[in-house]
Amino acid sequence: MRQPFDVTFPRPKDLSLGCYQNLLDFLEGLVGVADGAGNLMTQEWAWRMLDAFGKPSAGLLEGVFQWVGNYEECLGVQAEVPGPWQLRQDPWSSSRAKFGGKYCRLVVSVNHIVSITSAKHLNKFWLDRPPFPTAVKWGLCVPDTCSSADVETFLTKGTLAALNLPVKETICFEDSQFSEDTGAVAIVVFLCVAVAVVIICTLLDIYYFRPWRTKDEQGVMDTAKDGAAGIIELHLGMRTEQECQTETSLHQTPLQGGIAVSSGGQSGANSSQQGTSLESHLSAEVAASGRRKDPNGESATPDTNMPNRLLIVPRKTFGTQLIQGMSLYRNLCHLVRKSRSQGTFDCIQGMRVISLAWIVVGHCYTYGGMLDVDNLVFENSAELVETSARLSFHIVGSAQLAVDTFFVISGCLTMLVTLRLLRRHKPGVKFWSTFLFHRFWRLTPMYMLVLFLGMTLYEHIVQGPLKSYKLVEFEQCRHKWWAHLLYINNFYKPHSKCMTWSWFMAVDMQLFLVSPIFIYTTHRNLRAGVGSILLLLVLGVTFAFVSEYIHGGQFVLMDLSFLEYWTNVYTMPWARASVFAVGLGLGVALYKHSGKPLISKRKAACVWVVVTALSILLVLINHSQWKHGSKNWDQLQQSFFESLARPTWAVCMAWVIFACCTDLGGYANVILSWRPFLVLSRLTYSLYLLHPLLIMFVVYSRRTTIYLDPANLSLVYNYIGNLILSFLLSAVFSLIFEMPMAAMENIFWRAH
Repeated sequence: MRQPFDVTFPRPKDLSLGCYQNLLDFLEGLVGVADGAGNLMTQEWAWRMLDAFGKPSAGLLEGVFQWVGNYEECLGVQAEVPGPWQLRQDPWSSSRAKFGGKYCRLVVSVNHIVSITSAKHLNKFWLDRPPFPTAVKWGLCVPDTCSSADVETFLTKGTLAALNLPVKETICFEDSQFSEDTGAVAIVVFLCVAVAVVIICTLLDIYYFRPWRTKDEQGVMDTAKDGAAGIIELHLGMRTEQECQTETSLHQTPLQGGIAVSSGGQSGANSSQQGTSLESHLSAEVAASGRRKDPNGESATPDTNMPNRLLIVPRKTFGTQLIQGMSLYRNLCHLVRKSRSQGTFDCIQGMRVISLAWIVVGHCYTYGGMLDVDNLVFENSAELVETSARLSFHIVGSAQLAVDTFFVISGCLTMLVTLRLLRRHKPGVKFWSTFLFHRFWRLTPMYMLVLFLGMTLYEHIVQGPLKSYKLVEFEQCRHKWWAHLLYINNFYKPHSKCMTWSWFMAVDMQLFLVSPIFIYTTHRNLRAGVGSILLLLVLGVTFAFVSEYIHGGQFVLMDLSFLEYWTNVYTMPWARASVFAVGLGLGVALYKHSGKPLISKRKAACVWVVVTALSILLVLINHSQWKHGSKNWDQLQQSFFESLARPTWAVCMAWVIFACCTDLGGYANVILSWRPFLVLSRLTYSLYLLHPLLIMFVVYSRRTTIYLDPANLSLVYNYIGNLILSFLLSAVFSLIFEMPMAAMENIFWRAH
């Protein structure tokens, strides 16, 4: 027969009374409660709490440091404790305690137990600065009356102090108080208002403007002068003889001969009468002659199966244009249309989509598991070393080159489009102010929306055992959001992370701000403009070499030098100036291109071979320093690579664009000009901003860790899902916010 447990735990002075009592209730619930016969009866809820604890897993030497436990089981605990209990020596001994479960994560250092440096090639990835983070993240289930400080005190002081647990940190996940978070409430209200406005404008557009009109009806609507309001009567009872023979559709019917437009100053009765008299006149003439010539000179025959239609044309005001610009139906039609805008190149749209898909691959590693070094979500984190030693990994690791492709495109289109505008506009103050405002308005609203979404909603949406508590990616945004608004976030407190992927936004804007120097110089004097671009290229290469040589580091390394490399080299505008200069030069070349092939297709094929070989070399060359048995490049070698690899890649991408635009692209142009790419390219901006947000929200809401299998099948599976969901999410935000904001700008400039 088991006897009652007769041991007491003195309460440390730093431990709150409520937590202390419920912790003892939990311990005695595991041991058992004495019944009338003196037997010990254990409590199911107590065993559920214990069952929710994280358990040691096999593979500690392989970096299995996440002992997650069962998050849902812990939160589902509802304890009801009868009193008195043996361990509770206090005045409340006869009370009945009720509490729930709370999930906590205990970070315990195991450096004194496990020497992880004995793992094969581990120090090659982490070097010696600092050692590999050998800390176990242990999931605990405790009473919800306990705080993080209470749990740490209970485990390190008092009776359990003898265990000598090297606790580094304790994090208990509290219920988020959404209603008390003003910022979160404000952003949700803003989104709801935006959705409501779009829905209302769509309904008004459908009711008044019928956006599905046929092409002929659209032409009739366009004949109404600005400010005119009235009735347009479409007499669609006439079809040409040729149309009758070829069975053409209604939207191909010429309408010019049967249109009566009434001015807004006329009464409805007069308008109706005028339309009726015209209809009677046409009917009488057809009846008399049997045939009628339409305005194009073709014979037309009456069609009794086509009824007259009446269209109400509201006054073309700012309000009506705004309704149409925010119409979900119109924006969706614009999004999925397969015809390209005038002055664009189909191959560039394909390069945008492919490059961004490549960037998402890299971010599935960084934001999908390695962002918080103290909370790696990979189950076998030591496998990262083996992963980096594989040749295939450097296809992922070189995704940083895809960002340079966007700088080439940015420089090219900035130069090309602006030079074309300067043919028709005088480059005065108004021109350049419009030039800058358009860029700011095009980028900023969506950028700020995503920033505030992450900053305010992360704590409320993301819930789970792997959640990074107060993730620095968003926590620091509360203090430096204004730097993002001014596009100086890569200079202002660069060590304080906030939407780290937004460095591209800052650098792109900074390079854009200096582009008028080169554009205007080229406009005034071609040779001087080309010379200034070459000077920018040389200066960019020089500054990139010097900054890398001074600060060191590289993109793959995850040691302390990476932070210096990130803040002083990778995210600085001079590191991308040479790439942007190549784009500017490409824009000049396309602007001056006469349409005749510069070289024969045979010579172009040779250039394609060289460009392809160089591109593959740049993607895979890092494998030479990461494969087993190799050594890392020294500072000089790394500096040359950092300064020359990017402009070399830019030249390769510039050739691809130039060749495709001058009929030398061959199959590459066919692939890049694939029509679905044209549709997807309209989502690339919003997708770039949103996809890291989606990846982090999904990863840190997981209940289990990610296993790094040698074939990386789990990451491939995650990547495909992230890419598809990111495109869908981007489509929603584009239709509700990005495209309406662009429409507002167009309406504003049209009005002025």
